[in-house]
Amino acid sequence: MRSLLLSILLLPLLVFAQTEWRVAFYVTSTDTLTFVRDFGVADGASDGYDAFCDIPLIVFPEDTTVFFPVDGPEVGALSSDIRSNRDTEHIWELVFQNIQYSSVFWEIEQLPEGESLWFCVHHPDSVPREWTDMQETPIAMVPVGNNVSFRWKIPVGSDTIPPYVTDWDPPDGASNIPRETDILCKVYDDDTGVDSTTIRLEVGGIDVTSLAVISPIIGGFSVNYDPPTDFAWRTEVEVVLSAYDLEMPGNFICDTAAWTTLPDSIVYAVAGTVAVGGVWTPVDGAVVKIAGRTDTTDSDGYFFLDSISTGGYMIRASAPGYTETAKWLWVDSDTSLNLELQSVAPSVEVLIIDYDSGAEPFGEDSVGEETVIANILDELEYKYAVTQQNPDISAVELDEYRFVILVTPVRGESPHDVIPDDDLDALSSWLAADGRILWIAPDAGPDYAEGSDTASAFFDMFGAVYESDGRASSPDGNVTWLYGDARDFHDDIFVSYELNSDADNYIDELSVAETTSYIALQSQISSPAPLASNGRLIFYDSMTYRTVLSSVLFGAISGTIFPNTAANILRGCMEYLEKPSHIHESSPRPKNIEIITYPNPFNSTVTISLVCHSCESGNPGDMVAVEIFDINGRNIANLPVGANLVFAQPQGDHKDRPYETVWTPDESISSGVYLIRVGFGSKSVTKKVMYLK
Repeated sequence: MRSLLLSILLLPLLVFAQTEWRVAFYVTSTDTLTFVRDFGVADGASDGYDAFCDIPLIVFPEDTTVFFPVDGPEVGALSSDIRSNRDTEHIWELVFQNIQYSSVFWEIEQLPEGESLWFCVHHPDSVPREWTDMQETPIAMVPVGNNVSFRWKIPVGSDTIPPYVTDWDPPDGASNIPRETDILCKVYDDDTGVDSTTIRLEVGGIDVTSLAVISPIIGGFSVNYDPPTDFAWRTEVEVVLSAYDLEMPGNFICDTAAWTTLPDSIVYAVAGTVAVGGVWTPVDGAVVKIAGRTDTTDSDGYFFLDSISTGGYMIRASAPGYTETAKWLWVDSDTSLNLELQSVAPSVEVLIIDYDSGAEPFGEDSVGEETVIANILDELEYKYAVTQQNPDISAVELDEYRFVILVTPVRGESPHDVIPDDDLDALSSWLAADGRILWIAPDAGPDYAEGSDTASAFFDMFGAVYESDGRASSPDGNVTWLYGDARDFHDDIFVSYELNSDADNYIDELSVAETTSYIALQSQISSPAPLASNGRLIFYDSMTYRTVLSSVLFGAISGTIFPNTAANILRGCMEYLEKPSHIHESSPRPKNIEIITYPNPFNSTVTISLVCHSCESGNPGDMVAVEIFDINGRNIANLPVGANLVFAQPQGDHKDRPYETVWTPDESISSGVYLIRVGFGSKSVTKKVMYLK
């Protein structure tokens, strides 16, 4: 492991010889810590993490360190940050984490000659404005809570015209080109000249530069590529040449030529049918493609494609409502085959309901929380749809979705709309029927927990208790750190929460209301301390549905290294919602038992008939209880299991015979949806009923 780590750290050093320049500097602080960091520019580097230029740094929130932040899927901090020398300006920000008053100094002799370099000490939330020349002042004093930015800028050169490409052979747009042809072209620049090290040649999307011969000519270079194999018959070939000139920063050219090879003199036909599997059902109107040829199937699913040259091809068939099918096919004679399509699964599984009244919790002109969530769902490869702002939820076909992510605003967004009771009823009914909701609601307490009866009932469905509206702790907010358990997020969570705006004040403090709910994320217990509870994310299994209630915004979770990322935390929420609840109507049913209720809906008494299909005489098996649950999964009644529920196999007509019991709700039971469950060992049968007083 040590040798692997050493290799990782030393690998960038191998390319420092190719770096145009770099500047090392030293950071010291009042607690005697010293750090060495550097930045610079090099040809081929980028603004992100480059494995052959930069040195990664593993940083935890509790570490005392300095680093260059970088956006990347696995690397979030650098100790050495090398950027592209083909840009005219770069700004590096050096982040000081958990460090007291400190200083940064460098040796003027190390600064690149003829380059303009400045530094600026500033607050992390402010834009660097007052720059100091690094050649004149070789030290920066950094107060607690500040960062240092470094700036490099060069003037734009006088050559602003990029190189150009001529003499394509084969020429662009040509046809009937021999399959064994070579590819040639010339690239020129009339001012500073072409940088030969940047010439790239791609053929058919593949970089073949290493196989091409690049030779100097007057004013530029010739490029000659001899393909190792012949091109296919009647195939369009696209060739791309790109290069920079020698100006700093360089001017860029990317030129394309496309042409088509000869058709084969001996050709064949490919024919067959396209159908849906199982019972072979022809598909009318399917599009079939092979070797640049296309046909559409008729009512019998038949297609016919001729003039196919000898060779190997991918044949594809597609039709609306079905997944595309593809098959590799070698053609050296007339060929017949059948292609099978599969029905497309529902394309969208998550609905994001944007009900935050256009809130901008991350600052003016920033994206909203709904966009943050959508971007993470893209990363997690969920298919989703986003509603318009504050939609009519009762008009939405919620049954088309597996999950709902509901976004409501922060307290600071005033005025803002509260979801109407009719819309809350629609959400409640969908959720009660084995639904799954993640509710991102920094201030659900005042608007819903303490709102109308319908709003309060909707809040109660999330298994949470609204304890407090939270502190007003401007400007840093009342949540600074979040903690979570590895059982939900694959590893323990300890991540900074850095909203640092008015939206970070009065964030709801939550606790659990049910034995099947628990706190999945909690905030710090001090600096500042919560008023009543540090619960911020509640997972709840109601036994009939699952919910997640979050009072923190995913867009403010600032970690960039797994597991401390917003994407990992949202992934944990979605994985929790995907698990089956303990009671739901779609549970596996004993095949020989059925529940029939009458009337349904009812207003005083409901008759519950238990029908036995093909049972032996006597008790149907391991029946242990007839139970009644409310939509929150609370057991509110247990009906007697006695002689009146023992089944007998009827004689004579062999029709199955029901046995009945009744449920009469007492006065304390309110109107709503209830579930009747009959348990048989590890299995159960469940039936919904509607009670109307």
